[in-house]
Amino acid sequence: EERGLPCGWYATKKDISMISLQREGSNTYLKIKTVGGCTAIGIQKQYDCKEFPELIWKWRVYSVPSGALENVRKLADSAAGVYVIFKGKLRLNRIIKYVWSSSLEKGVCVESPYNERVKIVVLQSGDAASGIWISECVNVVNDYKRLFGREPSDPVVGIAILSDSDNTRSMVDADYDDFWIRGSR
Repeated sequence: EERGLPCGWYATKKDISMISLQREGSNTYLKIKTVGGCTAIGIQKQYDCKEFPELIWKWRVYSVPSGALENVRKLADSAAGVYVIFKGKLRLNRIIKYVWSSSLEKGVCVESPYNERVKIVVLQSGDAASGIWISECVNVVNDYKRLFGREPSDPVVGIAILSDSDNTRSMVDADYDDFWIRGSR
């Protein structure tokens, strides 16, 4: 176990004690484990999502926040979340947040209770796949059109991840690995 952030990534808060780099054999991955914590980390990466519409990663969850609901302000925790941040005028960024939810059903799309410009897409739900790496491949252009009702006109400016339990004060334990952006095939 190694404390700290991957090279080029930044945290939203000073306390990064919940974040560590772990090893399994020759592979290194990121772990977020906390009871009641909430620190997002991200990387600034500007690119044209129309040229590279696919975002690929894998994640593994061991513990989902008890009773969490991403669309209810006082319960809005996620076992795992991946944010795609689009450039906006005057910091009015539009964001797609892909989540591993505690209780919202897979395939559900909701609006963040904190910000109407953040749309949440549930890719995984519950703890049935606890401890198993799940690979994801999303088309952010198609999702943007579906969620915001138009083509994305601004570039992606960053990717962020967050596993949090500050609202439910429960245990969250999630791993992230192998992020890629890819052109359409």
